[in-house]
Amino acid sequence: MKRAAAIIGPTPSFVRWTIRHDCKFRQLDETNQPYEAFRQLRNLREVSLGRIENRICHNFCIRSADDQKAETARGFPVDEVLVFFGTPDQIDIACHSCPANAAKYREGNAVKPFWAGCYGWMKSKTDSLDLVNEFDSIADETFASLPRANRNWYRVWQVQHWANSELAILSQIFRSLPDETVSQSDDLADLCDAIAICVAHQLVLETELLPAGSSDGNQWTLEAHCSVCKKESKESKGTCQECGMKGTWKPDTRRRVLGLRPYMILKDIIGWEQTEQLLKEFNNSR
Repeated sequence: MKRAAAIIGPTPSFVRWTIRHDCKFRQLDETNQPYEAFRQLRNLREVSLGRIENRICHNFCIRSADDQKAETARGFPVDEVLVFFGTPDQIDIACHSCPANAAKYREGNAVKPFWAGCYGWMKSKTDSLDLVNEFDSIADETFASLPRANRNWYRVWQVQHWANSELAILSQIFRSLPDETVSQSDDLADLCDAIAICVAHQLVLETELLPAGSSDGNQWTLEAHCSVCKKESKESKGTCQECGMKGTWKPDTRRRVLGLRPYMILKDIIGWEQTEQLLKEFNNSR
């Protein structure tokens, strides 16, 4: 799972997911739970990642060891995040024993649980992997009871609430992916773990497919798409050529880029001199 970064350029379609589970850290009465879990818990996840990667110094989570110029270095006060969640010991107890904690930190042979591991995301395409094509390699009968579409990828994600028999189908689909495919993507591995956890503990998985788009660093534009199967298209009326639904088009949609939040320019928070001193001590501690 990569830490947040400002993206410039094209963005592939991707699946956002969360496991529905009672938790004092999030609200379950919101609509669009995959997005709400991300919105409510992303700061806690960043603290967790900072702890794992040893990037916390004097209560500041430093974004990266790669950019250590006082002019551009970013970080955020950890206490300002934890005040909404509790002490590290309390969060450890809540998250590490939670049956919905599926997302993990993976680097080499190290696999560690995150705080707030009950949500995640998975790109449809990376430099080495195309899941749209991978889904087409799975036996067609596996998808027989799912909604109509030409390609399996767009059949699956029309379902957004996975429980009982539908969850069993999703589990079968992801178990059909070769091990070498899953090993190419930590995000895919996290979703596989989330599905297995939901099956084992009879939990509900909620998903959302977002269409491809592009970002200029400030605005993220999602391409026009069918509101049912989310397939991108330049059409604005008529029947979707992917799923066959009529009159379901959504135009290009603009959203604000979340960017590097919760990271902020350190010198704007604590001043130039304190930033230089913090970075010096941070580097000396590594």
